Amino acid sequence: YAFGQNFQPGDPWPKFNLTSYTRLVDYEKGASREDFVRTQLLNPPHGGGFQPIVGALHQMTLLSGSYAWDDIDANDDLVSPQAGMPASVEERQVLLAMTPQGWVRAAMAASPTMESKVEDGKAVKVVSFTLKGNSKVSGFVNDRNLLEKVDAWVPNPVFGDTLMEIGYSDYRDFSGMKLPMRIVQTQ
Repeated sequence: YAFGQNFQPGDPWPKFNLTSYTRLVDYEKGASREDFVRTQLLNPPHGGGFQPIVGALHQMTLLSGSYAWDDIDANDDLVSPQAGMPASVEERQVLLAMTPQGWVRAAMAASPTMESKVEDGKAVKVVSFTLKGNSKVSGFVNDRNLLEKVDAWVPNPVFGDTLMEIGYSDYRDFSGMKLPMRIVQTQ
């Protein structure tokens, strides 16, 4: 979905096919790159969120320290006038801190608080901190010390601060490091 990009108030958000998605992260440099391609799903398109898409829309969202930008390339051959437009640095920094590895690093660099809680009938430890003095980030850790979800208030230029939740499950071991195989992100 194109979050908050409905054609008019009350309409659903535009829905697309996501044909490819790759995310690269460099925690040392505070950098990330999301690279994805989407195609038209709704027929007829209702408008909003880059609709209608003819062919494919290739997008990249980038973060490098305190700089962020987007690169939008329709059909991989014509760069739109929006390429290189400024984007929300703070939002992308929060998203970086919401990954399991990013959350651990950000919590260790902050002054986190911890409380025991029951969530959906299970005991969890909630570790919370404020990222760069602005955004509250809370991680929910289960009894096996695995991060089950991260909640954060993410800045949005249209809606204001917006609650984002990323759930992590189906952890598998990769040479001694456990990583989630299922990630569900909601706004």
